[in-house]
Amino acid sequence: MQGNRRCAGFTMLELLVVIVIVGILASIAMPRFGGSSAFDERGFLDQSRSTLRYAQKLAIAARREVCVTFTASTIALTLNPNPVPPSAPCTQVVNMPGEATTAYIITAPATGPVIAPVPPPFRFNGRGQPTNAAGNLLPSQVVNIVGSANRAINITTNTGYVN
Repeated sequence: MQGNRRCAGFTMLELLVVIVIVGILASIAMPRFGGSSAFDERGFLDQSRSTLRYAQKLAIAARREVCVTFTASTIALTLNPNPVPPSAPCTQVVNMPGEATTAYIITAPATGPVIAPVPPPFRFNGRGQPTNAAGNLLPSQVVNIVGSANRAINITTNTGYVN
């Protein structure tokens, strides 16, 4: 009666096929999990674009100039506490939304992209337009984010639209 009894389990061939399929799937999926630099670069680009849009919207809402300053790895926002004159220095710290003490400064990841060339500081006036410290409208501004892929953020002259 031993010939009629069936053993439960997998055959060696079935196990080998499953191992080969898992190996193929792992070789395809693992590179996507290994490096996060592309995600960090895209995240910094999106965060930079959002920061510039926030600066423009804050300038319109507060009817004050919002100053934007750059380094190779940071973007910082400050506010002109006076509505006039437009050439007054921006001395008031802009806080992160929802926080009372954290200044609005974004920083690039340590191994990520940089802002190059570093653009000169500019301001968004109460209408949301990019201006210099004297209050004169600037031509279209470009902020270049340089990493594995070079990307540009454009700020239009008359409207201050960030795209």
